[in-house]
Amino acid sequence: MKKCLLVALFALISFVSKSQDMAKATLSYNSVNATQTSIQLAPPANVLEDQYSLAHYNKMMAERKHPLVKTGKILTFIGIPLAVIGAIMVADADSLSYECYNGDCEGDASGAFGVIFLAAGVGMTGTGIVLWTIGNKKSK
Repeated sequence: MKKCLLVALFALISFVSKSQDMAKATLSYNSVNATQTSIQLAPPANVLEDQYSLAHYNKMMAERKHPLVKTGKILTFIGIPLAVIGAIMVADADSLSYECYNGDCEGDASGAFGVIFLAAGVGMTGTGIVLWTIGNKKSK
């Protein structure tokens, strides 16, 4: 409950500070009547005028990567350590099978799981490299 309240308080403070940066209102009194006010919104200091131009938009879209690149990177960087861990488990195992019948177990569990990790890691790495390459070609 305390974490939720802290997150909500942080979000509120962040929202208020962003809204103050985005629209700084300046109040100016009318010289004829002091009760009337006019609000003039000044653009934020950190926003460049040409940021919203078509050239800026086209440049941002050209730099944007295809979603397959991100997916390929994730699969590759998860698959490589998984394959290495699986290979280490297979190398240290006495046998690569593990069987249990009515509570009587034979074999080495680390060898069996090592084979599974190795196969999953190689599959993920291979798929990730292919997706990464296709995504880079589609980005260009």
